[in-house]
Amino acid sequence: RSASVDRAFRYRSSDELDTYLYVGEHGKYSSGGYVYEFRGSLARLRENLSALHRFSWIDDRTRAVLIQVSLYNPNIQMFVSVTILM
Repeated sequence: RSASVDRAFRYRSSDELDTYLYVGEHGKYSSGGYVYEFRGSLARLRENLSALHRFSWIDDRTRAVLIQVSLYNPNIQMFVSVTILM
């Protein structure tokens, strides 16, 4: 197993993640949780996501999944950040 998959199974507090409370249509979600960071080559990401699936990283006890994406466009020198709560 890769180190990034191992880290995904370690709970991280809101202080460690430096995040805030998320409010969804069906509830409020504290900012602590289990995090997988998408970094590296596409092949490595596929391997890691397959491993997380095999180990049931997201299961019937998962309350919410947050996907956060930040992109930078150097042509117009602008950042964009998106948070998706499912």
